Amino acid sequence: YDPQTRYPRPPLYGSSSALSSFSKADKTVVVNDYDSAVEDFTIEGSIPPEPAHEFAEAALKSDPVKVKWVSLHQFNNIDPARVEVPTLVVVGDQDPYAPLR
Repeated sequence: YDPQTRYPRPPLYGSSSALSSFSKADKTVVVNDYDSAVEDFTIEGSIPPEPAHEFAEAALKSDPVKVKWVSLHQFNNIDPARVEVPTLVVVGDQDPYAPLR
């Protein structure tokens, strides 16, 4: 999640040509592969090779098809400051994507 990124919203009204690019969801199935399953561990030193390999193998068994993200505009409404309930945010002390500093 990047709060600086704004995603286009599909138009509510308009010409059929303007709506068609948003309304025709791509129904192509994309098979998950090893490189895609292990891509979260591409920063050297973030995880030893063997656990990354085991994760990728398990991910391929449990999730053989990649997800199609079609409603990214819904992320535009996320505002963590508006959360008014006690919330536990968990981050790994060695997570290269979410450093503590």
